[in-house]
Amino acid sequence: MARDGRYVTIAQFLAAFDAELLKELTDGDPTKNPSEWVIDQDKIAAAIAMAEGSADRYISKRYKTPLSLENITDEAACDIVKQAVLDLALYRLYAKKGYASNTEAKALYAGAADALKGISEGSTELPGAETQSRKRTLYSAPRRRFGNHHCITNADD
Repeated sequence: MARDGRYVTIAQFLAAFDAELLKELTDGDPTKNPSEWVIDQDKIAAAIAMAEGSADRYISKRYKTPLSLENITDEAACDIVKQAVLDLALYRLYAKKGYASNTEAKALYAGAADALKGISEGSTELPGAETQSRKRTLYSAPRRRFGNHHCITNADD
């Protein structure tokens, strides 16, 4: 059984896109009549999971991931995350079918990437989301054991 994602559900995905397109992208078996195609929710769940992972890679530059959408106080900001995940998931389905160069698919990817870059760069805020700490990691090396002498490789020079 297909599982819902953290940011969008399968039901939200199904409501967002045309059923005939989803049948083609998730089934599209050329040996069947298109009227026999069905929506494969497992493929949709996998696409959502991949899209959420991609979104988290952008978002994690500023915020702790996975996000807790319930904590985001600005509904419009929350919708930006959800729409980006929806678009990336649909793009993944296009790509799996070999349609990644399709104009609509490229536009979906570009729009989602731009929205997520806005979050990662700070031009779009997610109020209520927990930010990443900006701590610097300090490293120390062990003390020198042999002093500051240079190695001599050839005593005749």
